[in-house]
Amino acid sequence: MLEAIRQDLLQHKKELGVNVILSDGNCLLLRYPEGFKSLKQETLAAILAKVTGLLKEKGIPGHDACTQCGGSDNTFIAYVGDIPLSLCDTCFQQLEADFLEAERQHEQADKNYLPGSVGALLGALVGAIPWTIVAYFGFLAAILGFLIGRAALFGYKLFGGIPGRGTKWIVLLAALISLVLAELVILALQIRAEGIHLNIFLFIAVLVQPEVLKAVALDLIPSLLLAGLGVFPLLTDIKAQEKPPRIQKAQV
Repeated sequence: MLEAIRQDLLQHKKELGVNVILSDGNCLLLRYPEGFKSLKQETLAAILAKVTGLLKEKGIPGHDACTQCGGSDNTFIAYVGDIPLSLCDTCFQQLEADFLEAERQHEQADKNYLPGSVGALLGALVGAIPWTIVAYFGFLAAILGFLIGRAALFGYKLFGGIPGRGTKWIVLLAALISLVLAELVILALQIRAEGIHLNIFLFIAVLVQPEVLKAVALDLIPSLLLAGLGVFPLLTDIKAQEKPPRIQKAQV
């Protein structure tokens, strides 16, 4: 239904004066290109009036009708996550029961933490490659820390991991391991740059020296801080995926 509405609105793109009309599967997004001219209130009202008229022509009920059954008795606004719905009390209770059941099933489902952890680590290692290159030349950027976290989460899901309460800790641990390994790679590259022939045994012998360990730890601190600035905002997204969305009545 949403796709059909989107296609219909696209046919009135010039008339509406919108630049892009997108659908993410749950809602429609209309973008108005302001440029150097700000969007005036009367222009916005005209766009909304046109869109409302088109939706009425398609038989889409307004907020005075239940979006589930089409009834108009005692409707109110409820939210599924951030999405508003006009519902009657009967449909609200049914949806509430459905969402609670979905949440219960999600809690009981196997989250595949083990294969997900493998994927998260591999993803974080790939995501740490740009960090390693940039850090080798003496630069650090929090956005690259975000890239590591995002790559870890992608790898977690790619290997069958399902978002759950342990996901954020898996992503954090994978990011931490990848950062430590990145620092060790940088150290190895710096040693080779001095013309020293390096093998794994020599590298370990150098690494266990107290002054070297201290230097690596000192280098790791700002890396962890900056990477943390990039990774921690991602945890909010992960937390939002831990449970299915809930339905609740709008606060009046």
